[in-house]
Amino acid sequence: PTASRLVSLHNLAWTLNLMQRARSAIISGSFAVLRQEVLDVWQ
Repeated sequence: PTASRLVSLHNLAWTLNLMQRARSAIISGSFAVLRQEVLDVWQ
C-alpha cells in the first residue's frame, strides 16, 4: 500500500473508534467526560 492509503486507513480506524467511544459514552451518560478527554488531547 502507498503511504497515502495507509494514512487514510489509519484515519478511518481512528474516526470509527472515536465514534464507538462517543456512542458508548452517550449511552452511559458520560459524554461530557469523553468530550473533555478529547479536548484535553487536541487543544
